[in-house]
Amino acid sequence: MTHHKVLFAVWNLELWQDSIQLDEVSFHRVEAYDQAIQRVQKGHEAVHTAVADVSWEGDSLPTPEEGLESASLRLRPYLLLLTLAQGVWVDWRARKALSEDGTIIAGDSRSAPFTRPHPSDLIWLPSQEQFLRQCHERVSSTFLNRTLFAVALSWAIQANEQDFEEADFLFRYTALEALGWAFVRETYAGDEERLATFESSPRGKIKHFLTQNRAPVRAFFPNGDEQLFELRDHIAHRGMAFERAQGVPFGREIIALNGLLDWCFLTLLGYRGPFRDIRHRGYHGTFPDDFR
Repeated sequence: MTHHKVLFAVWNLELWQDSIQLDEVSFHRVEAYDQAIQRVQKGHEAVHTAVADVSWEGDSLPTPEEGLESASLRLRPYLLLLTLAQGVWVDWRARKALSEDGTIIAGDSRSAPFTRPHPSDLIWLPSQEQFLRQCHERVSSTFLNRTLFAVALSWAIQANEQDFEEADFLFRYTALEALGWAFVRETYAGDEERLATFESSPRGKIKHFLTQNRAPVRAFFPNGDEQLFELRDHIAHRGMAFERAQGVPFGREIIALNGLLDWCFLTLLGYRGPFRDIRHRGYHGTFPDDFR
């Protein structure tokens, strides 16, 4: 058996204590953490705030580079879950594999994003460890491929970076569409005739996904999913400036769509625990009992 150890420089991660240990992965604040997290939160910069240590015992690997990839696969579920919990991309910028005596034997890096979008803070800091421990085993490669979870999360997070409310809404709608399409593709795999019906009905996959998962759509859109679809068409074709007949802006509906997406993500993860409802500022509840 060989001891494998890979260190990752992680950007944008807000840690609730100096270090946390989760199975084979641990996260540690950088030395200048307070200054770094201030730049992330107030300056909306992408900043190196933490180090992830991925260590495990296993068979020898043919090359050190394979150790880097194996460690990245072990780390990925935590990064995705932290991204969802905090509402911003949490990812690694650099990584290095160490031998048992601490010598660097392989490493590489990639560029960080220039800015960090505003957080949504779905799961507040003291509860993130509970969230991670409960959900990380669900976020396997199979799960990600089946649900397009990572793709949908990417669209949802990118919505936070938009300067125009039209893009904000449409990015989130696209995330919901990705989850819907992945759901029907998995549910009816091998049934080409049934899948074809969804391909010819763009809204059908979202309706089916929400219905089968018993989503509380009317808690977000009182007139049901048709209200969501009409709103999407209105914004896509006329923009936000052309407001509804009664002259009310769309801010409430954008928040409603964000809340519906939160419900979908947490439901797919099978999460049970504390959460923040974006529709009610400062509200702390328990998912799913208080999410209605």
